[in-house]
Amino acid sequence: MKWIGQHVWNFVSRFRSDVHFQGSSSADYANTISFGAGRHMIVAEVSLLAAQRGGRVVIEVPRVKIPQYAMLVSASLTVMELSNLGTYTINMGISDTSGTAVGANVVNYHELIGAGATNSGSTADNDADADVDLSSGSGNLKKNWFNHESNQVGGLGDGELTADHYIYIVNADNNGTSNPTSGRVYLSIEYYGMD
Repeated sequence: MKWIGQHVWNFVSRFRSDVHFQGSSSADYANTISFGAGRHMIVAEVSLLAAQRGGRVVIEVPRVKIPQYAMLVSASLTVMELSNLGTYTINMGISDTSGTAVGANVVNYHELIGAGATNSGSTADNDADADVDLSSGSGNLKKNWFNHESNQVGGLGDGELTADHYIYIVNADNNGTSNPTSGRVYLSIEYYGMD
C-alpha cells in the first residue's frame, strides 16, 4: 500500500536527538500526538487576530477535538508573539459545540486557562487564576499559563467529558473593535481517552 505524503515505518524507532512535531512556521496548525490507543496530546500554534467584547470567539483551534469520555490531564498555553494592541487579554477553554464563528459567544464553554478557570496559573504566579495577557507592553512574551489540577483540569468534577469537545480561544475582556495585526500562542492539552 502506498501512502502519499507520509512515511510509514513498521519498526521500533529510537532517536538520539530531539524530535520536533510542528506545522508550517507561517500558518496555524494543530496536531494530535498519540502514545498508543488511549493517551494523546493536542499541540497547536495559532494566530490571534480578532478583538471583541469579553467572551467572544477569537479562534476555534482547527482540525482537532477531544473525544467523549476523555479525561483531561493538563492544559498549557505559551505566548509566542504579543499583540500590537495596548490591551489584549484572552482565555482558553472547550465547548461541546464546533463551528462557532469569530465574534460570536460560545455555547457550553468551559474555561480551562484564565481568570474564570479553577486551578489556573502562570509562570508569574502559580496560583493566580488570571487571564492570558498578550497586550503590547505586557512583557509576557514566552511566558506560560497552565492548569495544574491533577486529573481534574478546569474543575470538571470527575474529569470525564460527556460529549466531544472543541478548543476555543476567546476574548477575556473588552479588547476593543480594532482587530490586531499580531499575536500568536502555542497550546497543548493532554488527555486520556479514545475516539
